[in-house]
Amino acid sequence: MKGKGIIITAIVCALLITAGTFGISLLYQTIFQPESLMEERSDSETGWREAKQAYGREVLYPFSCALESGVIAETDGAYLLLDSCHTRPSVYLPLLELAGLEFSDLETANVATYQYQSDTVEADRYGMQYLFHVRLPQSDGERSLIIAVDREFIPVLTLYGTEKVLYPEGDSVDVHTLEQGTLSEALFEYAGKIDDILVLQAAYNSLMIAALECLPAEEEHPTGSLRGYCAHGEWQMYSDSSMAAYVCILEDCNFVLYYDVSDGTFCGYSIAFNDLR
Repeated sequence: MKGKGIIITAIVCALLITAGTFGISLLYQTIFQPESLMEERSDSETGWREAKQAYGREVLYPFSCALESGVIAETDGAYLLLDSCHTRPSVYLPLLELAGLEFSDLETANVATYQYQSDTVEADRYGMQYLFHVRLPQSDGERSLIIAVDREFIPVLTLYGTEKVLYPEGDSVDVHTLEQGTLSEALFEYAGKIDDILVLQAAYNSLMIAALECLPAEEEHPTGSLRGYCAHGEWQMYSDSSMAAYVCILEDCNFVLYYDVSDGTFCGYSIAFNDLR
């Protein structure tokens, strides 16, 4: 069994650490200091909620959380993104088009390059290499594009829109479990667009193989695709007033589709945090 994807691993670790820390204290208070039981129980519940909120913000805003936590650090290398567009036009040009951009937009944009630090889970376990933050001045305000690539320079995470969709604004994060019947056709269509862009890439195909292994062996399944697996996974939605992240979980595998609440459109994806080695 492969290691859990970050969508499951991080939340479980965060919550278990919180629960463990307060749980041991709660047991001690129950046996030896019963008068403080209610106060400690309140502290435990507060810590649990805070851990869930912190993880929810990490799901919604992977760039800002990675930057704040030191997972990534700025480095020289803006040319790397342009080089990737030249060497893999069949991937990067449709990706730019998905964000409503052209290659010429990158040539005039302000591109900041960040590298995933070698002692982090993101780099060591999931093979994350660089993250590019592209700022694009527009008549209606500054817009941004985030592209995170693995060691093969495949864009395994992208997020685009106004600056507000990249940074948390202090709103509380809501988490909901979604039933299959509530998923919109727009979600399936957007997943299909990601399929078309990544279909020939190693990271994508590794995810398809791993996801297929998570499905019941006694049933027949079509050739893997994000759109196809939308109908088989368990869905959760993390959201605040600006952003929503639709998370599809298939046991050890996961992918995320991002949604800009104000624009009413999907605005990115992540297939990054799966342990596929």
